[in-house]
Amino acid sequence: MVRISNFVLPLPLFALIHGFPGSFFRNLPRADLPAAFFLAGDSTTAPNGGWGDGFLTTTLANGAWGTNFAKSGATTVSFRNGGYWDSTIEAVKNVTTNGDYTAWVTIQFGHNDQKASKNITTEKFATNLGVFVDEVLEAGGNPILVSSLTRRAFENGTVIENLAEVAAAALEVAEEKGVLSIDLNRASTDYCNEIGEDDSHTYNLDGTDRTHLNDAGEVVFGNMVAWLLDNSDEGETLSESTVAGEAYAEAFESGTYIAESPALEPSFSAPEFSAPPGPSSASPSVAAPAPGHEPVDPLSSDSMVTFAAKINHYFLSIVTVVPEKVLESSLLPQYSSFDASTVQNANQPSLHLNSAQRSALLRLYARRLHPTVSIVNPDQLKVLCREEHPPPLLCAVFALSIQYAACSGLAARMLNLAIPGIAACPDASQAGYQLITRCRSLLAAGSFEPSLTEVQCDVLMALYLVNAGQLKAAYNLVGSAVRIAFSLDLHRARPDRPDDLCCRLWWCLVQLDLKCSSLLGRPAAVRRSDMTTCPFPTDTDTNGDWHFHLQASWGR
Repeated sequence: MVRISNFVLPLPLFALIHGFPGSFFRNLPRADLPAAFFLAGDSTTAPNGGWGDGFLTTTLANGAWGTNFAKSGATTVSFRNGGYWDSTIEAVKNVTTNGDYTAWVTIQFGHNDQKASKNITTEKFATNLGVFVDEVLEAGGNPILVSSLTRRAFENGTVIENLAEVAAAALEVAEEKGVLSIDLNRASTDYCNEIGEDDSHTYNLDGTDRTHLNDAGEVVFGNMVAWLLDNSDEGETLSESTVAGEAYAEAFESGTYIAESPALEPSFSAPEFSAPPGPSSASPSVAAPAPGHEPVDPLSSDSMVTFAAKINHYFLSIVTVVPEKVLESSLLPQYSSFDASTVQNANQPSLHLNSAQRSALLRLYARRLHPTVSIVNPDQLKVLCREEHPPPLLCAVFALSIQYAACSGLAARMLNLAIPGIAACPDASQAGYQLITRCRSLLAAGSFEPSLTEVQCDVLMALYLVNAGQLKAAYNLVGSAVRIAFSLDLHRARPDRPDDLCCRLWWCLVQLDLKCSSLLGRPAAVRRSDMTTCPFPTDTDTNGDWHFHLQASWGR
């Protein structure tokens, strides 16, 4: 036995990480390329109960990003038959085509494959894993076989090891194929044995579920995966992209209980939606900061933790009214274009807003949406609201407010929100779309000079499109907004911009860009180098608290 700090492991750490002969690894990983992690597996990796989201949200660094393709209830057979594996491989191909990224694919199955009702023998299970490995390599990615996360069922004070056969099969396949693997089953079993039954059960999704994880458990075992990767044969390369929090690493090494809030994790080094930086040929150069201002690195600052945690949760919640069709989508969503006929046909009344309706929508925005995304000045909106014809910014604000009112049910409960154009829209998430088209038309008819208002409009319209499940349209719009922001130097600290509004607008745009690019498996418009010259905003502003109302969450 080997003692790591004070944690006595039944097996040495190197036995938990099965390396591979370098000559057999056909897609040699490069430390100088940003990493993209794609997670394939069952419910113990998937959102809402698996370690995958904890891994992606709290351990990625240096521009690394990832997508969790894992599916609850999946076996090595159903994951392929359901199309989830095809989506995983397609994502690998997308990021490796130009050689700009190193793709890593974690593969963890076994919980469901071992069930007799699935009729999958251990031999068939191993064969399926081997085919997965071959296809990842063929696509240009680097497979990582992960043995199954332990179940936290105990007998006489010891974890019942009922996954040993499938765990051993996964590790044997990795050895035969000469690819990287980590023994999460052994590490998680040993850790649970060390901390005991009562503490282990604090990670349970509910009182009786000893297989799936709650939020704290997702982060703990997500960090355990990072810890194992950091100590693997490819640790020197992987530790550039995924780093277990110091407190978590110490807990694993010493066998001590930990259940910290992910939002407060001190070593949290990258936002959840860290996505690949754009191709180098498309990135604008970054000039030196303005005279008198030292270069800043918000990605390493304490304020980054608070800000990123909040805005990450915002994009997870999607302003509390994510369309059901997006929430229930298990595959990488296939976003279609708007059917304009459903929102602009002759049978629907034109969307004209009277003074009372404008005021009601503005109050709704100020109370429900502005505290969530503080990128406009409410006092400015009040002034604009007095104009006879709403300008572009007000159109975007009204559209987002109408969409919120329709999806949340407020439109049916508040007299001044009883707008015919809302009730007539068959899809609540597309309510107010006429105002989006009006905003775009007004912007197109304006000056070609870049303006702060145009960036604000683009962000608000992109939020509307994301809420409606139109991610491709949002991705394109955000890309345009990023270029305008570059023209305005929003990505740099400026002495002539003492207020926080520009900082909030820039970082909201960055996170929206990372979110869209991550879900679509496309390059982000913002590069990491563009994220080091603008400070993070303070926690509050003079026009509204910078709070996030987490009433729903993506995949929760």
